[in-house]
Amino acid sequence: TGVYTTIRGTTAGTIPTVTPVTGYMLTGWYDAASGGNKVLNADGTFTGTAVSGYTTTSAWAATTNKTLYAYYSGLIYNIGYTMNGGVKGASGPTSEVFGNDIMVSKPTKTFTVNIDPNSQGATITIGGNAVTSASSVQTFAGWTASSLDSATALYGSTANPTNPWDGIVKVGASDAATYFKNLRTSPGTVSLIANWTPVTIQLPKLEKADAVCAYATSASGTVVYQSEGSYTPSATTGSETLYVRCFEGMIPTTMSLSANSGTLTYGTDETVTITTTGDGNLSCSSSDTTVATCSVSGTTLTITPQPKAADNQVATITVSQGQGTIYLPATATYTATVNRQTLTCPSSPSAKTYNGSPQESGVTCPTGSTAGGTTSATNAGDYSQTCTADNGYVFSSSCSVAWTINKKTPTMTLSSSSATIDCDDYVDVTVTSDGDGNLTCSTSNSNYATCTVRAANKVRIYSGGSAGTATITITKQAGTNYSSISKTFSAKGKRCISWSYYYDWGDSASCSTAAYCHDPCEYHSYSYWGCSSSSSSPPSGPSATGGRYCWCGS
Repeated sequence: TGVYTTIRGTTAGTIPTVTPVTGYMLTGWYDAASGGNKVLNADGTFTGTAVSGYTTTSAWAATTNKTLYAYYSGLIYNIGYTMNGGVKGASGPTSEVFGNDIMVSKPTKTFTVNIDPNSQGATITIGGNAVTSASSVQTFAGWTASSLDSATALYGSTANPTNPWDGIVKVGASDAATYFKNLRTSPGTVSLIANWTPVTIQLPKLEKADAVCAYATSASGTVVYQSEGSYTPSATTGSETLYVRCFEGMIPTTMSLSANSGTLTYGTDETVTITTTGDGNLSCSSSDTTVATCSVSGTTLTITPQPKAADNQVATITVSQGQGTIYLPATATYTATVNRQTLTCPSSPSAKTYNGSPQESGVTCPTGSTAGGTTSATNAGDYSQTCTADNGYVFSSSCSVAWTINKKTPTMTLSSSSATIDCDDYVDVTVTSDGDGNLTCSTSNSNYATCTVRAANKVRIYSGGSAGTATITITKQAGTNYSSISKTFSAKGKRCISWSYYYDWGDSASCSTAAYCHDPCEYHSYSYWGCSSSSSSPPSGPSATGGRYCWCGS
């Protein structure tokens, strides 16, 4: 509605852009929603036919605004057939409208082998009857397709098919007819391809006095089929001509191999297909069995590389067919170049921990190699195991794998963990540990306490002479198989006093408390004082009481 800007004139105006549904196309613009008259073509041009109230044959005739309706129809696509020697059935449409079913009848195929006598003078018979050909009905294997739209294509065994189809999967092999739909969404040609499963044909019998006859694919070609032999038809043609060839005596044998040379790797056999027209026994031999051996089973030659210490070793394999009933002997050769199999050096394994017993490396050398170097050990340390390639195998470079036994973490206990140490005194601490390193000790403050190692399992801790607490660290150092471990000891040291002066009060009552000594000691510039009952033994400590003698010290 409202497309056109002029009421009269020869210009149709601007046509709206429309996108049809997939598979359909715009056919034109009409004056009614259905059953209307065509006013404009799909491209917006006048139709050349007058429509009352709308157009003359070539111009507008409308006097008021009009509504035009777009009409659509399914597009038409073509259908081609590639029969591969077959014949179409009763139904095989060559075009169809999108949205409509297509019924395609099952095709048939008879393959014929025409026999050319080739002026050989042989009789050609089947069941005693003279013939000029042999034929066989072939089996339909289904339809495939090219140039179709797999997004919309459908197939089935009945009308209105619903099965999606990509054109690759063979369909309809067992159906009397196959239904297709929506094979293309744009103009063009979709090709339906008939596929066939060949059925073997027995060739006619050939006879000629004092001669042996067989079939070739050309008048002077090599014999490829025997008299009354089996022939497998082509899947893409409907006929072929074979030529009679007769020989006085035996027929030459034609032999070939699917490959005449190859590079082989030790450990992997090579198989080669033997094609021969002969009827004698097949066998094989090797020019060097230390490089490669061979065997024949049916028409398959198997070549087995042998272990060698170097690459590029060569052996010639000869396939021989002995003389048969009507065919002469023949040979074919294959040149085998044998290389060693490349091995991958293994990675280093996870580290182990010392346990006092022998431990394996954990390195597995690949098949085709021999382990060497250090393959097991007891003590902690870093080791190397080697893998040396056997004959027939090779590493890209020397293979040496590192592996490790880590030191074990030891246990450790102390007979005590703390002590208060008098001046000029000490304590002994017994150390219990399964470590195998030396015993050492250190102090955080030598003014308060010091230490020495007295034995493999004993540490002596001394007072440092000043009052305070020091931390003694006792360590069992790392040894051959154990790591280091430490424990701490808290040592509280007492101050050491040098008693150098005393005063006799005359009676013990006078020194009942240390305070009595205060004045004389302070007078003589001493820092400590205490009482004792002896003039030869100082008091037990500062401020000690009892006794007639007042001692002063610093």
